[in-house]
Amino acid sequence: MKGIWLGTEDALGIIRECKALRHAAGSWPGKATAACRNTTKRSDMTILDLTKATVACGGSAFLIYSFPVVGQVLIIGCLTLLWLAYARKTIAGFLRRP
Repeated sequence: MKGIWLGTEDALGIIRECKALRHAAGSWPGKATAACRNTTKRSDMTILDLTKATVACGGSAFLIYSFPVVGQVLIIGCLTLLWLAYARKTIAGFLRRP
């Protein structure tokens, strides 16, 4: 659902496919890289994606300029959530290592 909402489903599929190819190639990373470059999938922005981006950017700009305190709280809150998500992912990766 996340990929569909953000309009990145095709791109995420290509990334997963290339990671799987690199993992399967093992000692032949050149073949995996060449296969990733030759994918036929494309990630094009549709009019719906453009509309969502325009509405989101316009709404956030309106909030930031109309209500500076609310805008600052939202920006700091979003950056904090992004930082916490990245920190959680990093710590989980370190804990999984043997």
